[in-house]
Amino acid sequence: MFVKRNEKRVSQQLKQSGINDDWKEIKRKASTQKSILTAAQNTYNTIIQIKRCTEPTEHLGKIHEALKIKNQNHSGKLNL
Repeated sequence: MFVKRNEKRVSQQLKQSGINDDWKEIKRKASTQKSILTAAQNTYNTIIQIKRCTEPTEHLGKIHEALKIKNQNHSGKLNL
């Protein structure tokens, strides 16, 4: 039930921004963005993680804007 309420709330926000896609189409567009996390250990026995994400497509970017989701580019981000 919680998921259905969130689905409805998100759909309403998107419709207010002129995006009238059904939930299946929204999920399809969201699935186009990929991320990968790589971890390695250096010579000082420190774990280094690098997370990289693809840039969102134009359609997904519009969905992010409508939902006020910031584009978090993780390209080259290091966690030491």
